[in-house]
Amino acid sequence: MSVVVISTGGTIASTKDSGGGASPELTGEDLIASVPGLSDDIELTTDDFSNIPSPQFSISQMHRLSELVAEYDRDDTVDGIIVTQGTDTLEEVAYFVDLCYDGDTPVVFTGAMRNPSLASPDGPANLLTAIRTVTSDGARGRGVLVAFNDQVHAAKLVTKTHSMRLDAFQSPELGPLAVHDEETVRWRASVDPTPTIDVDPETLTSEVAALTVTVDIPPSQIPEPGDFEAVALATTGSGHIPPGIIPP
Repeated sequence: MSVVVISTGGTIASTKDSGGGASPELTGEDLIASVPGLSDDIELTTDDFSNIPSPQFSISQMHRLSELVAEYDRDDTVDGIIVTQGTDTLEEVAYFVDLCYDGDTPVVFTGAMRNPSLASPDGPANLLTAIRTVTSDGARGRGVLVAFNDQVHAAKLVTKTHSMRLDAFQSPELGPLAVHDEETVRWRASVDPTPTIDVDPETLTSEVAALTVTVDIPPSQIPEPGDFEAVALATTGSGHIPPGIIPP
């Protein structure tokens, strides 16, 4: 089987820098070289899309990534697609690609909570889970997936629940679709396919205000009309908002 690994940067590709932190420097080939237990039956190729921390991802880059994934889906020689990315925005980027993707080739996002310079880095194990997921029976037609900590989640359901723990990625409503047990991926659940959208890159914009509605939020928090293309409200309850912000 043939699997392409699209590397974009993030913690999984980071090494220690002079400032005491970590910066993404490793290539896709470096990441593959760190993975133990790879099967000789799987041919792995790499595509270094970018090498940046995931908070630097732009909307246009997300769209270009979705186009690249679709391009590999149209290649009959490719059996699986993996995207390695930083975890800070992985759930958003994976969901964006899922909204744009209508192919059948399995697509799995993965990354790491610990960079390779730390004790027990999880990147190699997560990448191995992703490889075994895209090549497993039952992986096709499930939309974009996310593999972390020996679990496989649907991109449209998964969320990052902690900034440091290895089990940070969870699907609170349903749980994982599959688990990676030793060398086997065991599928436990399925979800309805995500309806795809046809994105016009000429009109794609990030000019959307994101506002969390708090108790007795003052009306001055609401942006003026015309300042943004749209306003997204994270409301209380099932869409309930304080009456004071209704007029603006």
